[in-house]
Amino acid sequence: MSYTVKLYGHLSDNPERFHQQLADLLGIDVEHATALVRDVPVIVRQGLPKEQAERMAAGLGVIRALCLIESEGNEPEPEEPAKPLSTAFAEEMTEPEEEENLRPGRMWLGILLGGVALILIVASVSFFSMFRKTYSENRDTPSPPKVQSAAETDSAKEPLSELQFKERIASLEEKIELIRAQIKQTEDDEAWARNGSGMDLEQMQKYRQDRANLHGEISTHVREIKQLKAQLHGMEVRSGAQTGAGQNR
Repeated sequence: MSYTVKLYGHLSDNPERFHQQLADLLGIDVEHATALVRDVPVIVRQGLPKEQAERMAAGLGVIRALCLIESEGNEPEPEEPAKPLSTAFAEEMTEPEEEENLRPGRMWLGILLGGVALILIVASVSFFSMFRKTYSENRDTPSPPKVQSAAETDSAKEPLSELQFKERIASLEEKIELIRAQIKQTEDDEAWARNGSGMDLEQMQKYRQDRANLHGEISTHVREIKQLKAQLHGMEVRSGAQTGAGQNR
């Protein structure tokens, strides 16, 4: 039984190139190949044995032509129906050839997936490391050291005189002014670093922690001054009462 190869069109993105390839495959000129494509469906080969018809269809498939193999007289093939070109061409390829063609694509796909996975792992590790470091610093930030006031220290000792109270208050007020100057200096340093070469998160947190500690010292000194002033006021009240009682006598 003989077979016919019939052309139904093509899937090529470049018609002119397809016409040239079709002409080369069929052994005709380009004008004749163009006319065949324009008049599809058209018979390109007929009276061929089955093997030659399948080879012709496979060759047409390589140039992305759409064709079918039909038995003579347009009767269905008794043993095997005509197949689309893609199926016939796929059956011509042996398993070693398929494996060889797919190997480069699989290799590049594996490299791409491995690179993406590596980038995701590095980004995740960096993010969690920074998060844990920030969380640990915020959680373990030491509270400002508690400075024992002079009133508490001297409560077990002998009472201070009015002059000593006033000197202590003046000394604490000087310390407060010095600490405020230190706070202003840290703010200026931070602004210079931020506008200059840049500043990372660790440096920013150090400046803020230093200022928090200094503010804590100011609060402690202010409380101590209030206590000393209250005690001084009580001492002055008692002294005035005693003076008044002596005069009355």
